[in-house]
Amino acid sequence: MFKEKLPSKYNIFLTIIGISFFIGIWYAFPMLDVVADENYFTGSVLRSIQNHTIIPAMGDVPYGVITYLVNYILIAFSLIGFLLFFKFDVSALKDYLIQSPEFIYIFPRLLSAMLGIVILFTLNNFLKKEVEDIKSKILLLTVTFTNMLTVFMLHTGKVWILSMTFLTISFYYLYKAIEYNQTPKYNINKYIFISILCSLLATINFSLFGFSLINILILLYLFRKNKQIQKSIIKYSFLAGLITAIFASLTFKDITKLLVDVFTFMNPVLDKNIVDTRINLSIPEEMWLNIKKILAFFPIHIILILLSIKNKIKNKKLFILSIIYFIVYFLFISSIATWPTKIEAFARYMFPFGFLLTFILMSLNIKFTKLHYTLGGISIIYFIFAMTFISIPTSYNLTRDWIIENLNQDKTIVVNKIHGLELPKNKDSYYTYQDYYCATKCKNTIKNNINNHIKYITIDLHSKKEDYESSYTNIYYITKEKSTESNLNLIKSFAEDGIDNFELDGRMGNYFDLDFFRIKMFGPDIYIYKKI
Repeated sequence: MFKEKLPSKYNIFLTIIGISFFIGIWYAFPMLDVVADENYFTGSVLRSIQNHTIIPAMGDVPYGVITYLVNYILIAFSLIGFLLFFKFDVSALKDYLIQSPEFIYIFPRLLSAMLGIVILFTLNNFLKKEVEDIKSKILLLTVTFTNMLTVFMLHTGKVWILSMTFLTISFYYLYKAIEYNQTPKYNINKYIFISILCSLLATINFSLFGFSLINILILLYLFRKNKQIQKSIIKYSFLAGLITAIFASLTFKDITKLLVDVFTFMNPVLDKNIVDTRINLSIPEEMWLNIKKILAFFPIHIILILLSIKNKIKNKKLFILSIIYFIVYFLFISSIATWPTKIEAFARYMFPFGFLLTFILMSLNIKFTKLHYTLGGISIIYFIFAMTFISIPTSYNLTRDWIIENLNQDKTIVVNKIHGLELPKNKDSYYTYQDYYCATKCKNTIKNNINNHIKYITIDLHSKKEDYESSYTNIYYITKEKSTESNLNLIKSFAEDGIDNFELDGRMGNYFDLDFFRIKMFGPDIYIYKKI
């Protein structure tokens, strides 16, 4: 194994990358609906803690059971620590969390940042052996962790991050098992078990990572002449299966329902009689779309591969292994996830490709030139813009602050038509809520008359379908669309002149979408009208 004492500058570089994972994880706070999935790992955890159980209620965690469990541990221990600041008054802490839930949403994102460090550590260990040139090491880590899609994913509390961590570790130990196949002094059984266990954990956490189970078939094939190791592979697969079954049992009904939905409601291949408004592409169409997505989201990776592939492949084992994983995942999502119909739709499905392409690059003979500096520099430029936009207020935040500052007056009603724009509400606003949507925060605000400094009444998507506007003199509408109605006067807008939907769960990561450099902030176009 190639070993070297890495220079201090390289270690500083690694530290900077690690720190970058934590910058911007406050994205859009106190807005809680602008990043999908996170509620599964915050609200569900708090409800389970309140019910004195670790098992979530049916429907609370439809996927990401291990992500949920890790967040449960992280949040539970943190709450114990924060009780010190509330003089061990559980009720006071509970009231604070009800009114400031964004405090808890920081933990899934904090977890993603910490998992990013685990992935960085794993890749760095890989690089220590496979890449001798310091400049090439820095280049590969740069294009991997400054990639826009990777940046956006690692700054959210999504289920993908933990599964990607398991996949990276599984791939690393699979390669180590294959590499030391002919070296008797190494106990490869340990590597085999870790690889199989991590691939199963990745799958049970999120089913789209089921492609990683290809490692079991690869191991059985490569060790086909060694009956003893083959028995170990089967034994470890069974043992790892039992361990993951324990996790799966916590949300077994939810996992089952999700799989059924994938092959019926989302992709009706089992039951053609299901009527769905979703438009699915054919498998060849989805394959072509995914090819375009890979080119759009990872152009620097692709160019580096094209520059290096003409040289002699440095590590054929790693190259073949990486190509197998790449092709299997490509076929997997192209044949199952056929509901994305546009490049920007479900961009997160491309997330694993960034790391798989990096594995391919590790196997190639990179001959560093000035062009490599240029490519690394381009990646950093996109990275700087991306980090800026996730660190500054979004159009949601600017709208919220403007309304509080300018519309907080009596006899005023604010009709909020934007999902994800959360305005502070007083008890009168919550009185308008449908019973189904009046949960803990709503009931607590009404009971304790919280936010009584807020004078306007908010009507939003959860309010009852009644005519509340007729009794108010000042009526304002908050919408994403421009209005042509003569009785509405535009008084404020937070818009980018038609450049819309740049946010973490929207139009993101496409290196050829140059509108990215024209925007001033993330978030949709928002217009505020007053009724004349």
